[in-house]
Amino acid sequence: MMAGNSLQGALVAYKASALTNSDFLTALIISGYALGMVVAVFYISSMLQSVGHVRVFAALSAAVSASMLLFPLIEYAVIWFILRFIVGFCYVGLFIVGEAWINASVSSQFRGRVMSLYMMTQFSGIWFGQLSLSFSSEENSSLLFYISSLAISIAAIPLLISNIEAPLKPESKERMKFKQLFHYSPFATVSTVFVSMQQFTLLVALGFFAQKAGLSLHQLSIMGMAVIFAGTMAQWPVARISDRVDRRNVIIFCCSMTVGFAFVGMEILKFGTVTQLYILMCAMAVVILPVYAVNLSHANDLVPPDQAVSAGSTIQLLNAIGLGMGPLVLSIYMNRLGAEGYFIYIMSVASVIVLYALYRKGMRRVIARHHRAVIAPFLQFRSTMRDWIEDEDPDEADAYIDENASDIENPPKEKSLQKLPKKQRKKLRARKKKNRKA
Repeated sequence: MMAGNSLQGALVAYKASALTNSDFLTALIISGYALGMVVAVFYISSMLQSVGHVRVFAALSAAVSASMLLFPLIEYAVIWFILRFIVGFCYVGLFIVGEAWINASVSSQFRGRVMSLYMMTQFSGIWFGQLSLSFSSEENSSLLFYISSLAISIAAIPLLISNIEAPLKPESKERMKFKQLFHYSPFATVSTVFVSMQQFTLLVALGFFAQKAGLSLHQLSIMGMAVIFAGTMAQWPVARISDRVDRRNVIIFCCSMTVGFAFVGMEILKFGTVTQLYILMCAMAVVILPVYAVNLSHANDLVPPDQAVSAGSTIQLLNAIGLGMGPLVLSIYMNRLGAEGYFIYIMSVASVIVLYALYRKGMRRVIARHHRAVIAPFLQFRSTMRDWIEDEDPDEADAYIDENASDIENPPKEKSLQKLPKKQRKKLRARKKKNRKA
């Protein structure tokens, strides 16, 4: 399925530039995907609640497959924008279903590695999509749209004929409010937008960059395959590290390296070779592409499991906002600065992520590795927490939770008792002693 999306995205980005002869119109066509994502997040939860995960997955797969067939048949900018909108709408629904399925089945302690496997699967599909470009030429490139449709149709078959038990339908049709998601994870709420703007450069805008840099379709295919392969191989080690340390430190390191590589990229455009550019783009993929999974894991560390679908819809909305802003901002950079604007854009976005991560680290303590698996249940079961903190005065307990929920990194266990007020520690120990006697 991701092979079809990758192939379609690269083709549209490459061919739209020649179709419109305008950087702005090209960016607008590419942004149709993000606009479809924005609209989808308001309807996917309702669709899931009405007919369930499997039927929604099947319907969206059929719709996006049909859209792929129309790209080569109607080569008009307005029609391509509408088709990109439909593709974006469908794919965000597929992502929400898949990610909700994963988050409902795994604890936070291992979420980073599981999400890395999910992303590796996606990037493997993207890699095969880029590989298909190498067997194409300018004359028969339209045939690849039909291959995209075929790949998506085939990908839906295993799920539709399997007996895998689907997740429970979401309790609410409404997505989680921005304020509520920010309450759970302030850093992830803001960084998701900028991470999406950064990922866009390698997953969607590579064809836009290739056109400006004077690369051929064959060279674009080689670069795309190399970038996806490098990003895929980096997923697991980066995720494993993020399960052991503060995920924000991992993101800070990756984005800091991105800034350095972007600076080198500008020099290579002036004095380097195509081979050096390939190597540089692979290095950038190693530090850019794993960040999405780490950031998503950081957000889900604090989101209650029963709100995974609604939180996922909001995260996808933020993702869509980033993907929508990315092409428009990048078009401004590249229109004024040429191919160098591509690297300056990446440098700017990565710098914002680093600065905000450093700010948030000063506001909230690190989430201990051995407590990540219980953070979400701790926030979910408020009544249980009320019993732990105060048997006789629930109102006092609720007030304590409301005041400290966004800063509590450890549940009330022995290792974390010293971080609570002295009065609360005594009550917690008395409660545990009473339970042992019972």
